[in-house]
Amino acid sequence: EIISMGSPLTETAPIAVSALHDDEGVPADCGLVRDNFFANGDSTSTSKGVINSALTHQGASPAKASEYEASPDSLKVSYFIKSDETGVEFGDNAVHIAGFLDTPAMTNQQTGIFSEDLQGFDYPDLNGGSPLDELNPDIGPSRGKYNDLRAILAATTLINDWSNNSVEALGATVDTDWVVTFPGQYVMLDLATYLLGGGIAGTSDVCVRDGEGDVEDGTVDCDYRDIPVTATFNVYDREEQGIIIEEGELVVSPSPPVTVPPEALKDEVNVIQWGDAPVLNAPTSVSVSTPDGAKFGWASLSTESSDDLALCDIVWDLSGFDPDAPNKGIVADYECSIEATGSVPVVGFAAWQRAFAANPGSNYGRIVDHSRTQASASM
Repeated sequence: EIISMGSPLTETAPIAVSALHDDEGVPADCGLVRDNFFANGDSTSTSKGVINSALTHQGASPAKASEYEASPDSLKVSYFIKSDETGVEFGDNAVHIAGFLDTPAMTNQQTGIFSEDLQGFDYPDLNGGSPLDELNPDIGPSRGKYNDLRAILAATTLINDWSNNSVEALGATVDTDWVVTFPGQYVMLDLATYLLGGGIAGTSDVCVRDGEGDVEDGTVDCDYRDIPVTATFNVYDREEQGIIIEEGELVVSPSPPVTVPPEALKDEVNVIQWGDAPVLNAPTSVSVSTPDGAKFGWASLSTESSDDLALCDIVWDLSGFDPDAPNKGIVADYECSIEATGSVPVVGFAAWQRAFAANPGSNYGRIVDHSRTQASASM
């Protein structure tokens, strides 16, 4: 995800002046801009770096302060997928969420939670800004955004086309991969336990779902995610493309769907491969059965989350807190006690490719967003 961290209060703020590009597109002073993102800044005039989510310093003797407010919805993000091997190029707009943060969220890009720094590069995340914001009366609480995001992105059904077709006369195949993403699942983990237990590689033998921890085998309850999500598919043959109508008979289209046994979508990002040839060349994918003899059609996917869902966030001991040095004096821990409301958030698309085995330079493709049935709680 890409999250706006903040905007200077004025265009005369030191960081804005230093970042201003000249007629040749060169910033006035990249070094001074960089100063604003160091760790361990404090409120003294000689310190560079992040002071808090609304204040940074740059330069020295004395340092110059820049103040921030919540960013407007100014970012425009898109993605582009290119394969030199197959020649396919396609892309689309990203999913944009307006008004996600209502406070500034400036954090340093030098240290993080493993350095006991709650004003570091782990924030902002999809649950909001730094946990320290609540201690600053000029900023106020900035966490708890993930339940809002769940309400916005929850869907009961995704619908899109699929293809596993071949055109022998052209020596071409037409294939589709679906991408199904459940954003923000990391905010439903006790991250410290998960990562220290090996989760940085994708799985953690130490971190197990709530209620499954066992002192004897060294496992700990720390996984409260939606995933693995149970996905149920209804797959249709788009038979109206070539149906033969018998005289005097009724035409029913589409035919009743093939109901596929539920699949477990176990990752935050999942790829479903419908054709014989992969489109995205994903390292892992899920295959789904299609109607006998069907070469293309459409399908619906409904989702059901795992049980015992919760959000995990910082709980701190404030006995050593110093408001002039917000990166120090705090003993922090994760507590997974916040109810996860609504349905699992889900976004994604179908990647479609026509490939010519004898002439990869003629391959082409496109991206089609999933149609969706919005969950009632998010209406």
